[in-house]
Amino acid sequence: MAFNIPTEEEIRAIDTANFIWDDIADGTLTMEQAAVLKAFADQMTADQTILLKEPNAGTGKTAKFIIDNADNDANVPKIVVQDTFVNTFLYCDDFWETVEDDLRVYQNPQIPNTVEYNEAGEVVSTTITYPNGATTKVDLTQDPETVSDVYYGNFTTDASYLPERIVNVNGDAIGSEDDDFVVDLTAIFPFPISLGFELHERKGLLSSMCSSFNRLPVGGVMLVFDIAYARVNEPLWDLYRIMDAAGKGHETEWLLSAFPPPKTGPYKCAAIRRTY
Repeated sequence: MAFNIPTEEEIRAIDTANFIWDDIADGTLTMEQAAVLKAFADQMTADQTILLKEPNAGTGKTAKFIIDNADNDANVPKIVVQDTFVNTFLYCDDFWETVEDDLRVYQNPQIPNTVEYNEAGEVVSTTITYPNGATTKVDLTQDPETVSDVYYGNFTTDASYLPERIVNVNGDAIGSEDDDFVVDLTAIFPFPISLGFELHERKGLLSSMCSSFNRLPVGGVMLVFDIAYARVNEPLWDLYRIMDAAGKGHETEWLLSAFPPPKTGPYKCAAIRRTY
């Protein structure tokens, strides 16, 4: 299935005043982001999958919004939320309660990074542990190591997408160890606050975007929010350069302008469809 990518005018025409919305639940989702998600989710069917990458914000609010506001409840796709689900900046312990134990919602739990300090109490490095047990140590006192465009052009971070570890509230896995985890729509919500290591954070976001795009089927879509910020916008343009060099086709609709049509301004969302 190829998505119909809505225009800015069509997104603006969605009546957000009628949204079923939980003001109490923690979450970073905004009304305008929700309108974009609804425009795509309503085109999907129950045998498809949405992946919500919500670092430090996997509270369940976004998944619940998609379910509550679906045009047809029978067509709600499987919704996978990817986060560490550790209470760092937002409270995630109520995740299953927030989504009301809906069996169509799954967690893809990532292992929190381990942080190392020097004698002065300063953060000097972090160790990334992937769900398959592999580890990578990152020296935060130095600029990130250079990664080639060729590597990113084929990067899928398979270790982060183990279907046997992606489970619903009953512990039922979305697939088995030998299955390929296919996502039709990926929505990336970059964490809005820098943790003080911006170059490393940009590299991490680029890795996330490249792996997400590379895993899309032809016709699939990746949404990237908050692209007006340089820490998101610059990796986004790196993504285009990398995928062009890798021969992977794409087309983009720019959404959520700071100014309503017909005026244009800094856009806050890129809807990127893979074309080949």
